[in-house]
Amino acid sequence: MNTEPKIENARIISTMLGAEDHGIFTASLILEGDGWQCAFGGAALDKPSKDRTREPFRVGCAYGCEYIRRLLEVLEVPSWEKLAGALVRVRSGGIGGRIHAVGHIIKDRWFNPETDPTLNNLLKAEREH
Repeated sequence: MNTEPKIENARIISTMLGAEDHGIFTASLILEGDGWQCAFGGAALDKPSKDRTREPFRVGCAYGCEYIRRLLEVLEVPSWEKLAGALVRVRSGGIGGRIHAVGHIIKDRWFNPETDPTLNNLLKAEREH
């Protein structure tokens, strides 16, 4: 079995930024490549409120803001609204695998929230509080 990541070109065909059906604020990119479509993202970009007795039960956090900022920065797209239609590269596990990172279409710049040191530090700090 090949464990090397597969890198392919793709187009962002749509995006989602908002609360999913459980009220968790999230972001997703719907990507289309040569004969395939897949979503990237879906991470919680907010956190549970410390006051669980009244709404809102979830509140914004630094991790969510930085996640969106880093994604736009890596892809060199000025705003969320301009993501749809952008050409990107994807790093995935291949057919049946998930997308691990999205990258700039030309430059060797990648956004992988699982390995991004700034995002990991923010997530760790938020878990400690």
